[in-house]
Amino acid sequence: MAKLQKDYHNDERWQYLKLRAGAVAKTYYEALIIIIAILMILSLWTPTPMLVPLDRMLGIGALVIIGGPIIEFCAITRFDRTM
Repeated sequence: MAKLQKDYHNDERWQYLKLRAGAVAKTYYEALIIIIAILMILSLWTPTPMLVPLDRMLGIGALVIIGGPIIEFCAITRFDRTM
């Protein structure tokens, strides 16, 4: 992304690309929050508790959080090709 920002000299097109990619990343995080909320509500109605190790949950959570900037980068490259 730094190379693209340097190539575009931080002009209007670059600002627009960053804005649209930020909107995609925001949608990703909002969908993630909704999925987590649904899973938490469903876990209340399960008759037996689901036992998942904490280290596995933290690993999955870290991968999901790291996915946000990756999705933003992919959105920037896609928008850069289409615009």
